[in-house]
Amino acid sequence: MERMLTFDLEKRPNALTFGLLIGAHSSKGNMAGAERWYACMRRNLKEVDLVAHNSVIGAAAKAGDVERAKLWLQRMAAAQLQADGRGFNSMLDAAARAADAPQAAYDLEQEANALCSELGLIPDEVTYSILMRAWALLGDLPNVDHLWQQMQNRGIQPQACNLWAVLTACARARPPLPDTAAQRYEATGLQQVAPQIGMSSLHSEQHWPLSATGLYRRSAVPAMAKMELVKLRVCKVGRKARQQLERYASLLLDWNAKINLMSREIRDEPEILHRHVLPCVAIPLAASFQPGETVLDVGTGGGLPGLVSAICAPQARFVLLDSQRKKVNVVSEISNTLGLQNVLPLHQKVERVQQQYDFVTGRAVTSLPNFVPLVAKNLRGTLRHGDPLDQVGPGILYLKGGDVNEEVEQLGLRPNLQPLSRWVPGYDGAEALLHFPVD
Repeated sequence: MERMLTFDLEKRPNALTFGLLIGAHSSKGNMAGAERWYACMRRNLKEVDLVAHNSVIGAAAKAGDVERAKLWLQRMAAAQLQADGRGFNSMLDAAARAADAPQAAYDLEQEANALCSELGLIPDEVTYSILMRAWALLGDLPNVDHLWQQMQNRGIQPQACNLWAVLTACARARPPLPDTAAQRYEATGLQQVAPQIGMSSLHSEQHWPLSATGLYRRSAVPAMAKMELVKLRVCKVGRKARQQLERYASLLLDWNAKINLMSREIRDEPEILHRHVLPCVAIPLAASFQPGETVLDVGTGGGLPGLVSAICAPQARFVLLDSQRKKVNVVSEISNTLGLQNVLPLHQKVERVQQQYDFVTGRAVTSLPNFVPLVAKNLRGTLRHGDPLDQVGPGILYLKGGDVNEEVEQLGLRPNLQPLSRWVPGYDGAEALLHFPVD
């Protein structure tokens, strides 16, 4: 790309060409390249703009050279350019990555205030998210709260990136504060703005939102099963059920190392909670199983969604069906360990099961044209088309990801399809809940 733009530069130099060249080096953290093209821009055009300065600052920040980023901020003032939040926040973000101790976080906040005053800058929600993050990674909720209040006093509307800092502070606190995190999440009113940011799992290499408009930076945050339990708290799963689901995730992880129940790439409990338990929680929340109602879970595997439903709905009775004996044995062991009294593991092919139930559940067992006719005989009632106004009552409850239109058309029976976020706030996966009601 640089050769192409250099060729264009020889014919007709312009600010856009230089901006693209500086930006290309900035995105890679190549400070030398960004400065070289900045100097070339100044020689050819006799002046530079704010965008070019911000790109050079961004290059320094990405390279982790905080002092050079500050130097370029000062050069902006010397060039009589009014600094804006973009370059300043890039520099501040780089400085924040060194804030691994309380004194460093304090110094960062003091320096940010001094620079804002010197450059005539007004902090924005991104500035605050960076400062809040420095304290949040230390588990210092009081200082995060102080900055949140300071934002509101200045009339700055908190965004998802600020909420993330609050949740991280709760998760990093010793001991962790999942209930406090859930309360803050519910109180902010940001759930509809960015639910997948606000309550997304904080394990592995998650993205830190650097701005409310979608500019992201990566930040390693250790696995935090507690934050997945926060989601369960928000979607009204009781304390006892949350504890059992956490224990279930641990047992499932142990058994998966011995028997292939799910992908072997899953290596920790937070990932099991995020990818498997949370989607399955939508079924008992949607159905509100009544006392004595019966549920047949077909192709249960390691108990997904059947065991999850049984944990969340102890008042109903569940038959967990699988054609592989070793998986049924695992489900039996797990249910015994958890002390579940409403579960009956059954080793059998569904074709041979004739008993009828109030509900049939499944999760990506097979295609809809195969699954629905296979289990229709096991329902107390006749399947009918779904209606968006239907309450989730007796029938088939099926979890499936991707585009289901072709399968529904082939099946010839229209389900009521609902996003899981209706019952699990913040769920950002691909699965949806399909409800085939009965008369």
